This record gives sequence, structure tokens and C-alpha cells, in this order.
Amino acid sequence: MDRVCDAHTWVAFATVADLHLLDLTGNWPTRAGSSMVLASGPRPRARLWSMAIYDAYPDMDGLLYPSSMNKNESCVALYERARRAMPRYPVFNRTFSDPAVLGMLKNPCALLGYKLI
Repeated sequence: MDRVCDAHTWVAFATVADLHLLDLTGNWPTRAGSSMVLASGPRPRARLWSMAIYDAYPDMDGLLYPSSMNKNESCVALYERARRAMPRYPVFNRTFSDPAVLGMLKNPCALLGYKLI
């Protein structure tokens, strides 16, 4: 991972309201006629499912889904409906090139086998 040239930013925030997320980590995808391919398969297929879910569940702010990159850890994808739950400012906002972030990146990079530059 190149911390300087790639210009990535690490942002964290705490929501100011509860989020309503459709949980795709269990058997919902299978019951709905899909499978865990939503989290690990071709992205165009997942996008089509997300658009259908968006239309079918107007009360959902987004999706809770298993990571295809990190041992099925939980991930969240938010729709614009979640805007009401977003804070005015993040609790953390630093570029990866910031020296304060270096220590925080070492362990995750080592776990994933990424070379940290």
C-alpha cells in the first residue's frame, strides 16, 4: 500500500440517528433467490440487487453485508436515505500519508500481507 502517492483518506464518523439496514449476512439472500454471491460475486450483479432492494424496501438506509476481503467481517453500504443520520463533521479525517496514521496502518497491512510504503 502506497500511503503517499495513492492519496487515500481515512474517515470515521458516528451517526447521529439509528440506521435501518437490511442484513445480508444471514440467510436473507438465499431466501430472496440469490446467495452469498451478492458479497463475493460480480459487482454488476450486486448493484442490480441493491437497486431492487432500494425500491422494495423504502425504509432501509442501506445494507449490512459480509466482507469478501476480510473474513466475512461486517461491512455497511449506505443509501442517500442515511443522510439524516450523518453528522456535520467526522470524528476522524486524515490522509494515509499523515504520520499519525502510520501506526494505525501497520497491523492491518501486516495481517493482509500488504507492504506498507
